[in-house]
Amino acid sequence: MKNLGLLIISFLIAICLTYFVNSKSSMSSTNLIVPVVTSNLPQNKIVIASSKSQVQVTVKGPSYLLNNVSRQGINLNIKFPDKIGTSFSTKISPNDFHLPSGLEVLNIEPQELTFTLDNLVTKSVPVVVPRIGKLDEMYRLVGFTVEPESVDVTGSELEIKSLTRVQTESVDLRNITENVEQEVKLRQVGSFIKPSKDSVKLKIFIREVQSTKEFKSLNIEIRNQVNKAFDVDFRTVDIMISGPKRDVQMLSIDNIKPYILIDEDTAESKRAKLQVELPKGLELVSVNPKTILLKEKKN
Repeated sequence: MKNLGLLIISFLIAICLTYFVNSKSSMSSTNLIVPVVTSNLPQNKIVIASSKSQVQVTVKGPSYLLNNVSRQGINLNIKFPDKIGTSFSTKISPNDFHLPSGLEVLNIEPQELTFTLDNLVTKSVPVVVPRIGKLDEMYRLVGFTVEPESVDVTGSELEIKSLTRVQTESVDLRNITENVEQEVKLRQVGSFIKPSKDSVKLKIFIREVQSTKEFKSLNIEIRNQVNKAFDVDFRTVDIMISGPKRDVQMLSIDNIKPYILIDEDTAESKRAKLQVELPKGLELVSVNPKTILLKEKKN
């Protein structure tokens, strides 16, 4: 009998709680902002505009159910028909929200949604790299390539129809002093266009500007490796040097060493080829005279 009494009391308490939870005193209403999602969009179509991306729904019901829905969130799923043109409108009903039993939709704003669609197309367009500034005057551009040279873009036919190129982020040439190979990102080309690649590979090839400079009447150094003394027919020489413009401009006569080497063969032939020691990276263009005649001195 004692257990039966406890069972009856528990049953009565459960009934009271159920009544309390579902009574008007525990009922409330709230406004929910519901995102609009779409499905069943044909593969050859794209949505380019919608009257609203979310709707406001006023819902009434037990507070604990409203709290759960507010916390978990809900979506409004708009399913497109299999055959659709460039515009689609649909009324929104309370059943579209799939709310838990016990909740009632009091109001929906807006009560109708309209979507604008366009054909989904693909087109190949060239890639263009905008340039900022110029190379330093000491360098010359010899190569500027983009891989790939064109990309496919997919999106709204209305936007793609007038699209003639895709641009990358700008490349600043002003501080480039060596060859460059890097990835550059593509800029957004439209609200409803997506390129097949996010970036392309850019290669920039440069070369230092070459220059020439003439030096006249430079003294010739005689490097004698034999036990004989010689007179020479020329003691100065004129030379022309070429190389990177920056290096040539900084070149002085202290960096240039014209000389002849008198060894056994030279001493015998009495002819010495004029040679010039130059800083690395510079080349000898011309020398005058090219050969120095030797005459053995008499004691």
